[in-house]
Amino acid sequence: MMIATVAVDINDSSFRMHQYPALIDAGSKVRQAVTDESKAPEYLACERQSWLFFIDLSPGAHFAHPAIIALLDAVSGEIKSMDAEWWPVFEVPVFDSTAKRQDPSMIVFER
Repeated sequence: MMIATVAVDINDSSFRMHQYPALIDAGSKVRQAVTDESKAPEYLACERQSWLFFIDLSPGAHFAHPAIIALLDAVSGEIKSMDAEWWPVFEVPVFDSTAKRQDPSMIVFER
């Protein structure tokens, strides 16, 4: 599905598509590794669990170079993508709910 949808529009003679091996949790945000500090970073947001793909448009080249970061919603099949010049990194919300902040398995010290 990802290859047929995203890669069909790629005109480069060679490219490499990577898939992150685990589903990314809903609420996570994905961005490229290096961003322009003078601007707010551009993110792709996971509304539901999603598969992460990195399409390297110049395999073997050093960075920065053209790439695509894409999310495939595991429930709806919706694809979100963004142009990039660096590999993806994802940010996962932590301690973002009262239940998580009160989970005894996550508390290592309390006074």
